[in-house]
Parts: sequence; C-alpha cells; structure tokens
Amino acid sequence: MNITILGCGALGRLFAYFLTKNGNNVQGWLKKDKKGSICINIIHTNNTKDSIILPTNNTLHLNNSNLLIVTLKIGNIIYSLKQIINFINKNCVILLIYNGLGIEKKLLFIKQPLLIGITYHAVYKESETIYHNHKGLTIIGKINSIIKNINYDILIKKLNLALTNVIWYENIYIVKLKKLVVNCVINPLTTIYNCKNGELLKYNKSIFSICKELSSILKYMGIFINTKDLVILVINIINSTKNNISSMLQDIKNNRYSEIDYINGYIIKCARLYNLYVYENIKLLNMIKYKELNVINNN
Repeated sequence: MNITILGCGALGRLFAYFLTKNGNNVQGWLKKDKKGSICINIIHTNNTKDSIILPTNNTLHLNNSNLLIVTLKIGNIIYSLKQIINFINKNCVILLIYNGLGIEKKLLFIKQPLLIGITYHAVYKESETIYHNHKGLTIIGKINSIIKNINYDILIKKLNLALTNVIWYENIYIVKLKKLVVNCVINPLTTIYNCKNGELLKYNKSIFSICKELSSILKYMGIFINTKDLVILVINIINSTKNNISSMLQDIKNNRYSEIDYINGYIIKCARLYNLYVYENIKLLNMIKYKELNVINNN
C-alpha cells in the first residue's frame, strides 16, 4: 500500500516504522511543507534498537496514497486536514487515531472514506528516539457512510501484518468512550503527580473517586459499567502500560497545551447536558489548566 502518515510524533513514527518494515510504501507529512526525510530511531519492547529513514511531504505520494493515517493531537486535526484535503484522492481511506472526543461533527468536510482508530500501543518519544513499551490492540471502525467499495477485511489484514492485533468494530463510538474514561483517569493523574503510569497504583483513592463519578455519567451516555468494573479496567491498563509516560504528561514536559478539553472537558460538557455536576473531572481539568498556564508562561 501507499501510505501517508500525518503527524510524526511518537505514535506516528511507531506506525510508520512497522508499516515500512512490512513492505508498504510509507511517507510522513510534517507541519513544515518541505519535502525531505526524518530518521526514526526505535527501542523495542525487548530493548533492541533499530532505525529507518522515512521520506516526508511528497505531494505526489500523498495523491497516490491508498491510506492516510492521522496521528495528530485532536486540536490540530481539523486545521491540518484542511491544508492537504485537496491533494488526497477520493478513494483514499483516512484513518484518524486520537485521544478524546468532541470534533466528530466538524469532520463533515471530508468526502473520502473515514475511519476512527483506537490503539493500546504504549509509546513515547524522548529527543529523536521512540520507546515502544507495550504492544497493544488497535480497534478500527467507520465514522461516515461514504465507504462503499472498500474491503474492510483486506485493509484490516494488511494492517495486522504490520501492527498485529488490529480488529474491526462496528460501534466505534462506544469503544472510543470507554478509552476516553480510562484517559480521564490516567492522563491527568500522571500529569499532576509527574509519574509513569505504573506509579498511579499508589493513588487508589483518587482512582476510585474519579471512576465512581465516571460510572455515574456513563449511564446517561448509554454505557452501563459499575464503579468496581471501571476501576478494574483502569488498573489493567495501568499495569499493561506501567512504563509508559502518558501523552498529557509528555505535552506538559514539552511545554505544549494538553488535550484535557477533549478528555475530561468532554465529560464535563456531556454532564451539563444532563444537568449533572462532575466535581472530580472539573477539579482535574482545573489542575491541568493551571499546570499548562505555568509551563507556557515560564517558557
């Protein structure tokens, strides 16, 4: 397949590496519209190292791509896609992989087949090296009905050859929502306590309080999961990604605004629709906003 990856952060580089190694013709697309290349240095889960050179920003490659994978921060997706949408052919499948919810109604300008993915790969970037700490499941589903002649099975099989554990799920919104509530716990807490995911096990009381509140709001959103089961889900993710640095903590460490508005902020907006007050989520949002303010002002 000809593949372009829009967003060459940790996850984008991870996908680019494995897709290239599997024989696909892959390029990255950077913010700076400059044809060139980047070096992807990776340390695998077994501590072995490897490097590849990834070409970037070739408009002809973009126009001939069968698949565009977008791994940008949620707040950058709309603007960045609009910059290149005229260079994307009408049959190119666009796969969005992002944390949070809240931009879905703004994607109507996309006329290509549109998919959303959720991944449980754990990866982070330090300097120019990415660290792949956990091989996880990737779940993909459709967000629009434009897909007609696309064979889902073939696409999933091709992605499976490179990424492993890639599955199709019809109701992708439900899966996104479950991933969102896990992120509502792990991302802000790791950022507040400045720790890796595994260290959150010291803060069981906080985890329980947030999960209890999330369980209550989820009922109004059509998902029935009690507090105990939600805590178990969160703990399992913490254990499987114990050496990972959450994306929100990475943002703060790199002097960037986080995705808090699309994670806990999304839950707060939903709660308002049901006239509910979600104290824990509001507290977490305010604490992250305060951290953002300090970091950005000091730099």
